[in-house]
Amino acid sequence: MALVPITGELVSFDAENAVLIEAVHRMRDLEQQLATARRDLGLELTRRMDADNLRQVEVDGFKVTVAAPGEDWDLKKLDEVLNELIDQGTLTPAATERLFKTERKIQKRELTKLLKNLDGVNRDAADLIRACCETSRRVRSVKVEDLEGGRGWPA
Repeated sequence: MALVPITGELVSFDAENAVLIEAVHRMRDLEQQLATARRDLGLELTRRMDADNLRQVEVDGFKVTVAAPGEDWDLKKLDEVLNELIDQGTLTPAATERLFKTERKIQKRELTKLLKNLDGVNRDAADLIRACCETSRRVRSVKVEDLEGGRGWPA
């Protein structure tokens, strides 16, 4: 059994698929409504705290912290400026290289192509690469779409 906290509804794990699907859909809809309300309230708190020039406040036993505004950098322009400063001798290449973080991320499409190519030419190499992978332990998401519409909890 699963308890839907806000409604108190109990959903049996023995229920038919349609019942489970409907429950997951309604919960997702409720989560979206809650997320929207939380976002809107958070934006208003942020606006008020910014107006008071505060990043942290305590009210009625609650501690509220708002992150400082983020910054969006124009990387192309920054590269141009940094290269000019290197050319002028103001900065060294080493100083500017430390400004950037390069993350390694597997490109699954390229890896799949590589494995397919190796399967035909060097199966042992492909198997060595495949041995580096295991099934993820992450909880997989379940997406339920309401194709008929209007079956979430009322807003």
